[in-house]
Amino acid sequence: MHLLKITLSLLLVLLGNTCLAKSLHFESTDYQNTKVELYTSEDCSSCPPADKWLSEFKQRPKLFSEIVPMAFHVDYWDYIGWQDKFTHTDYTERQKQHHQQGNISQVYTPQIIKNGKEDRTWRYPHPQTLSQQKVGKLSVDVLDDMAYIKFKPQQKRQPLMAHIALLGFGFENKITAGENDNKILNHYFMVLNHTQKISKGNRWSIKLPRSTKSAKRFALAVWISTPRSLKPIQASGSWL
Repeated sequence: MHLLKITLSLLLVLLGNTCLAKSLHFESTDYQNTKVELYTSEDCSSCPPADKWLSEFKQRPKLFSEIVPMAFHVDYWDYIGWQDKFTHTDYTERQKQHHQQGNISQVYTPQIIKNGKEDRTWRYPHPQTLSQQKVGKLSVDVLDDMAYIKFKPQQKRQPLMAHIALLGFGFENKITAGENDNKILNHYFMVLNHTQKISKGNRWSIKLPRSTKSAKRFALAVWISTPRSLKPIQASGSWL
């Protein structure tokens, strides 16, 4: 039985990795899409409502074509007693960089950042509309384990940085300590891995980020920024 469990675990890991080996194409329009970043933690009692709010984007007809949501799990709540296995110090540093760049007033969870700006109105229903700002077209071709990215900006900007995040969906975790003790938490749009690359041109070839975590479904989020700013210029994404 023990050997069977190990074999099944290895199979799930392999499936999680090989699911990325496919070809697809996705692209944005010239108008800026909305990139939504949620900073959250399984230790924070205020975070489950925000996690649920983010999960509802999976029902949006304009998902990835106009709205690109993602959840970053930060690690500064782990001291309470529960070790959130989805956290990464890089995600905590990213949130701190938002603060250093003046994009947010302070660092806290749950925190929503839309296109590089803090949004405290996320709890209230309001329409999500496509920006009227023309920023340029982002197109992505995935072949096997590589992403080939092109961006045609409305304004000349050099250098530029391309980012790719692997997103996981359908995680369910029972919490046995901390503020959410005895709760079952569900996670969607979770950033499992993230990579980035600078280019002096408008084209990138980047190896896809991988993860050993087994999700019910995966997606890719791709966005463009300048190297010195976390504010996205354009973003897009797709299911895998």
